[in-house]
Amino acid sequence: MKYCHQTTTSHSLSARYPQYLEAINKIISNETTAENLLKINAPFNNEVALKLDKVKAEDENVKDFKSMDIALGMNNGEKKMLLVDLKLNCNGAKSLSQNDCTNKIRGSKIILFGGGIPVHNTYIYVFNNQYLAKAEARHDISRKLSNRSVEVLSIDELNERYF
Repeated sequence: MKYCHQTTTSHSLSARYPQYLEAINKIISNETTAENLLKINAPFNNEVALKLDKVKAEDENVKDFKSMDIALGMNNGEKKMLLVDLKLNCNGAKSLSQNDCTNKIRGSKIILFGGGIPVHNTYIYVFNNQYLAKAEARHDISRKLSNRSVEVLSIDELNERYF
């Protein structure tokens, strides 16, 4: 599946909250510290994502749900929304929780429900490239989250695989 601008912007929540469509590079820069930002390659062009944290804050019915950071529209003949959580400041698997992961996925699916575009059944957790370069990091994260539907990627890998 590859990113699709039209799918991203045509979701009913994107139409309802266009102010929460933002350039992915800008979202990345806002989700990390100034120190980490110097180490991060933001390889995206003008692609946008729907900021789920902002959307849920606007809707009384879902504001208490946990959510992934962003949703991306994908299209390979079938439209889907891809859920992505940015863990750019994470420096260890100890700060991750299987329960938190499950709750974020569940809450995000509820937030996106009824938008006319189904949610893809793979959920992406993005870490900074330097952290995932450590040999044990990817294994520790995958083991901690222990969910076959979760994919652990660096920013560069997200770009390569889905854009």
